[in-house]
Amino acid sequence: MKSLSLLTAAMVLAGGAASQTVTVYETLPDGFKNAEGSFYNYTGWRYTSARSLTLIPGRNVASTIKVIRGLRVRPDGGRPTVMVARTVSVEIAMSDKGILTVGPPYYWNWQKYYGTNRTVVMAKKTIRYPAVATTTTPPHPWSKSINFPFDKSWIRTGATTDGICIDCKFYTTTAEVKSWEADATAYGSMGEGVIIGTGCPTRLHISYADGGFLGSQAGFFSYGYSRAAGDFAVAFLGTKQVKIPIPGFTGCYLWTIPALIHPQVKKTVSSSGYTGRYFWGKVKRSWVGAKVFSQIIAFTPTAKTKALSAYRSQIGGGSNLLFDQITLFGSSYFRKNFDPDKSPPNVGHPSVTIFGVY
Repeated sequence: MKSLSLLTAAMVLAGGAASQTVTVYETLPDGFKNAEGSFYNYTGWRYTSARSLTLIPGRNVASTIKVIRGLRVRPDGGRPTVMVARTVSVEIAMSDKGILTVGPPYYWNWQKYYGTNRTVVMAKKTIRYPAVATTTTPPHPWSKSINFPFDKSWIRTGATTDGICIDCKFYTTTAEVKSWEADATAYGSMGEGVIIGTGCPTRLHISYADGGFLGSQAGFFSYGYSRAAGDFAVAFLGTKQVKIPIPGFTGCYLWTIPALIHPQVKKTVSSSGYTGRYFWGKVKRSWVGAKVFSQIIAFTPTAKTKALSAYRSQIGGGSNLLFDQITLFGSSYFRKNFDPDKSPPNVGHPSVTIFGVY
């Protein structure tokens, strides 16, 4: 009977663990489910006590987000930081009506920004931050993320043009500094760029883009590295992310469907395989906020294929868009007796933590 009881208990625990398994179906802001962000955040993750007010405009919220049962935050994968396990008491509130997401944060108070329907979706509870080693292939999988299960599902009621606010309060009894940094993205006046996928035959085969903002003197251009001289490189742009295997070349993928192919074929002349710049044009006002994917395919003199990683650019508004998505921060880093319930924010920054949505 004892063995049967132990077996039954094991089955119950296994069933419970399975029922708690979550799948991230989108991210806030959108587009980072399988892509590393371009920045990192430490307020509330490294420094506590703290509060962060993440403000995401409607254009950066996927239309598929209707109901949210919880959020996940993964560790930053681009820095050589070993994340140390810790526990923090956290409260989360959300809103999606009347939030202020555009313009510099002139008004240093939380209420000015979070709108009219702020709702606590997760009452204060003890949350575990997992220990995570560094990685050579960011992003970290969502299985290594912090889990924030809501007390009940949050339903998006605002219009698709409305933004979303995520208000996180982090409580510790003393001012703590522990090694943990969250993956984040920084999208300001100069736009944003994120590497998509991996290169072939190695992850050092990379495509980039630059100048993706209104008023850029050089205009929008892409470039890359095939890692050898004498390669012939072709560049193209697409409007959506895919992962299509290239027949006959194991591990090589198209990361976007070519919608516009550059008329120039570049021949690399250095050992780095620098392709030179592919100029796509001056940025127009109608491009601001748009996402575009660029990729380069190179061919060796012996007809071998090199599929460089892709690059996703979100076009910035230049001097006409000081902030797009922003976060207001307050923490013990700035003020040792910081109170998440009473203390005002200390700083505003165009970087936002990437939240996985389930």
